[in-house]
Amino acid sequence: MHDYKILLIEDTKSDILEFKTLAQKHNWKVEYFSNCFEAFNFLKSNLEDYWLVLVSSTTIPLNSVQIQNYIQNINDLQFSFVVTYIEPVTVEEYLENTFFVKKPFINAEKDLKNIVETIIKENNFNSFVKSNQSNIFNLSYLNEVASGNEDFIKKSLASFKYFVGERVQELISWKENLTDENIKKIKETAHQIKPSFQMLNNEIGADLAQELCYEVDANNKEEISNYVLRLKEQYDLILNQLNKEYPNL
Repeated sequence: MHDYKILLIEDTKSDILEFKTLAQKHNWKVEYFSNCFEAFNFLKSNLEDYWLVLVSSTTIPLNSVQIQNYIQNINDLQFSFVVTYIEPVTVEEYLENTFFVKKPFINAEKDLKNIVETIIKENNFNSFVKSNQSNIFNLSYLNEVASGNEDFIKKSLASFKYFVGERVQELISWKENLTDENIKKIKETAHQIKPSFQMLNNEIGADLAQELCYEVDANNKEEISNYVLRLKEQYDLILNQLNKEYPNL
């Protein structure tokens, strides 16, 4: 059984105080560090927990990209990574399952809350961190259409990994600025990626894409944002399992 906790690496006192206010309001369990090396040592000693790691993009001496690369190499550590920023960051520098939150934290309360909810969704966090996630997708459809052609199956999986990954990053980018044009793009993209989730028999992802495209009110920006994060969650779960089962894709 893993408990879910938050770790914040932040050296700006005002930002720390803002986050503490939110943590108290939402009853989040948080560990605070201004020094990334102290945070690394702490994480190594607390592998039994699942960590939502929030890191300021301007940390020193290591930047947030270097911190993410280091943390992902801590054996047995299970975590999600959130980059907090003021100035825009280069999304492509980070792992595909990274979340991004624009500071100040007080203004980002809804985004932070949505990220937390994707992780402890339906109060069933244990199912999220379960090491055996093979049921997140299956290859029955691909095996049928490929007649056992392993090369075709691997190419299809690679297509999902990169095509849907790029679309998901676009969704996250548009979510940060929900203009009428960006909402239209979000709905169109949800329609584009639905067949990819169906291909892997991931019904949750396919249903989310269907609902986001055709059922979610274009004026309900909070719900649109939530659906984007939930779609990203499904993609990340599949990606993690693909990387375990097919590391050379």
